[in-house]
Amino acid sequence: MRPLHPTVRNWSILAGLGVVSLFASCQPDPEATSLFNDVGMSFQPCNEAEIRFRNERYNLMPALKVCGSNNVAHFAWNPSGTHLYFDLTLTGNLLDASQAHKPLSTLPLDQPTGAPAWITDTRLAVPIAPDPTLRGSPERIALYDTEQRVLSVHPLPGLLEVTELQRGATASEIYFTALDPQGRRGVYLFDVDESTFAPALAWLHDEVGTFSLTPSADAVVIGSGGTVTLYSMQGEVRGSWPGVRGTVHPGGTWMALEKEGQEVSIFYQRSWENQTRREREINQQRAERMAARYPDWFPKSVRLPTLEFINLNSGHRGELYQVFGTRFQWYPREDFYGSFLLWGYEGKQLNRNIQLGNFALFLGAIERRVKLPEVRLLDRDGRRLDEPDPDNSEQGRAEP
Repeated sequence: MRPLHPTVRNWSILAGLGVVSLFASCQPDPEATSLFNDVGMSFQPCNEAEIRFRNERYNLMPALKVCGSNNVAHFAWNPSGTHLYFDLTLTGNLLDASQAHKPLSTLPLDQPTGAPAWITDTRLAVPIAPDPTLRGSPERIALYDTEQRVLSVHPLPGLLEVTELQRGATASEIYFTALDPQGRRGVYLFDVDESTFAPALAWLHDEVGTFSLTPSADAVVIGSGGTVTLYSMQGEVRGSWPGVRGTVHPGGTWMALEKEGQEVSIFYQRSWENQTRREREINQQRAERMAARYPDWFPKSVRLPTLEFINLNSGHRGELYQVFGTRFQWYPREDFYGSFLLWGYEGKQLNRNIQLGNFALFLGAIERRVKLPEVRLLDRDGRRLDEPDPDNSEQGRAEP
């Protein structure tokens, strides 16, 4: 692995765009409101200044307007890192980050339905819904050339809920997951040249939940039943960890592991660095009283979508303590940069966005077992080696 540079480099390739507002949680007073207003007061309109402050604090750059209607489910950067594809409700969109004004265009796709993949720098593969004009038509893979603006559509008869598209070792290979007619999810290989598909990874017998592929690292990562397992392309097991989804860095040394973290109340999502122990206890008691007023079936908590990083050579592990998100992918243009869908910061849910940043500082701290406020070090079994003190309001952020 190349040495990790300790300095986080800022660079500007992104501009804001807008599109369904999610709302950030605040702290309601349950004593003064009705049940109806309790729910409404659990959320308040997006606070742009707060999000910008958190982005700058953790050195992450948003691709979309911080308070836009960013109802993004899937995204992918092209291999050169100049174009970003992302889906919104019923549409596929392309941001050209190589131009000064960052133009945004809507692609001629029929209702994208799952995770896409770039197979070349200008050719994009996206799973799309059946043709609405043909009753009983199958789901499809759309191939779109962003340079020639040419679209081709390829049916996948017999398969449902196609997603997790991944480029194979060559541009003619697209791996993906789908449900078979018996409702079992497996991995398939689509041949771009022949426009045919067949089951792939014959050695894989477990049902698939999540799937990622890194051919340069000879790595296949399968998430199933709360466990993430790393395989070689030939099926050799290299390790398994509790989690939801994993993605191996192209260099093969690091894996990003997505998992369910600490449980927090939906009525009180704290920003713990700004509170004393007494303040936090008061707010927790308010949240407990508020939750008690709702029926048992009403969801009262959420688990923080946590990002962990594992050095596959040394076994050293660490998780981000104050940054939360999903759908992590390694950014191809800059080594050890990463991109993910933002859930929130410091235990508090904020407006969704596609974030991009340099993770070299975090990875270096994990490998060298150096404590940072942003990173919680773990042992090989995932147990915490350090415990950042949420009561220490004077605790500062390490300077790069």
